[in-house]
Amino acid sequence: MTYNFENTIGGKLLAQLRRDLMEVIEVPNSYLPEAYHNKRDGYRTLAELDSMMQPVYDGPSDHEIEKAEKARRVEKYRQQWEANEKIEYDVDEYKLHRYELAFVKGAEDAGWIDKDET
Repeated sequence: MTYNFENTIGGKLLAQLRRDLMEVIEVPNSYLPEAYHNKRDGYRTLAELDSMMQPVYDGPSDHEIEKAEKARRVEKYRQQWEANEKIEYDVDEYKLHRYELAFVKGAEDAGWIDKDET
């Protein structure tokens, strides 16, 4: 048996409280873009705004891009290993340099090394 808070009495009460609060909180038209104005009442509830929202998809996220790149590199390394039992690693010099600078700055901030006064 797995525990799922949403299926408990407390979870159901919390979900109902959230729905009720979304109906109670009103946002005046002056805070909203023109497309979301309610000409009749002069405000919209959070529940109305939530139902009006359209999901925005701007393409893959940075995480998805990194994940795909990692999968591509792993497949390339696997093929190299199967071919000659050697791996030639890809090195992104710019990213490596940024990580090295961040490490040195962190070491300075932590007091591990002193800043060179030259």
